Amino acid sequence: MIMATAALSLCWDRVARSTENDTTRFDPAQAAFFETRVQPILKARCYKCHGGETKVRGNFRVDSRAAVLRGGDLGPAITLERPEESLLLG
Repeated sequence: MIMATAALSLCWDRVARSTENDTTRFDPAQAAFFETRVQPILKARCYKCHGGETKVRGNFRVDSRAAVLRGGDLGPAITLERPEESLLLG
């Protein structure tokens, strides 16, 4: 979990600044970082409970950007104004 939190915190500020309906595009380096460093952690540590086709724990999914922004039973997973205080990184 610590490893996932560290990787997510490195890139989260850029993701958190954009909104679900905007046209923000990430540059190739940002996309590569997510695909090589963050997504493997999410797949290995989070998708089993928060990304599968079966029951999703806490009604919280991490398999799409929109789902992460929406959050789950505990509320929004991300605090856009203060990403460092987001539940996802807590």
